[in-house]
Amino acid sequence: MRLTLFLISLFASPLSAQQIGGTDHLLSHVRPVFFCVDLHPDSSAQEDLGVWTFPHGAPLPYEISDNQVMARPGLAFGFEIRASGPDRLRDVTIVVDHPPLQDTKVTRHSWTADIPARGNALSYYGFGRPEEVTTGRWSFSYIKDDRVLYRHDFDLLPAKDPLQTCVAAEMSGTLHE
Repeated sequence: MRLTLFLISLFASPLSAQQIGGTDHLLSHVRPVFFCVDLHPDSSAQEDLGVWTFPHGAPLPYEISDNQVMARPGLAFGFEIRASGPDRLRDVTIVVDHPPLQDTKVTRHSWTADIPARGNALSYYGFGRPEEVTTGRWSFSYIKDDRVLYRHDFDLLPAKDPLQTCVAAEMSGTLHE
């Protein structure tokens, strides 16, 4: 099973810093987002913890205002994030707790990444294939030296047409159905 977990820097102009309730002072910007990516069954993603490359640059994220997202193939969700201070925040552990993935008992994924202080980054979890889509409560935690910097829950809801990809829904205007 291929799951997409990745942290990418965005080279667009940085957004103004905003403090989110419950955000540690080491983070200056945290915004829940989702975006759509094309499905690439033959992509260079590694098993279990993969990296999707975007040949045309980073996708533009949509803000998640109510913590609810329609689960569908090609959905990537997580955070636009930036560290405080002049230097990147090194070795942050990102933990994603979720309902059991289809036909498995897997309920947690984690990885370590640096969070940039200049520009924003996307920290996300993505469904690369239809059989990876799992609805229910998903929790992201950002941990540095055993201290939780930020924690946030998402509710992934069944889409009206669960086989419609995120990109197809985006193009047809049914992304939020």
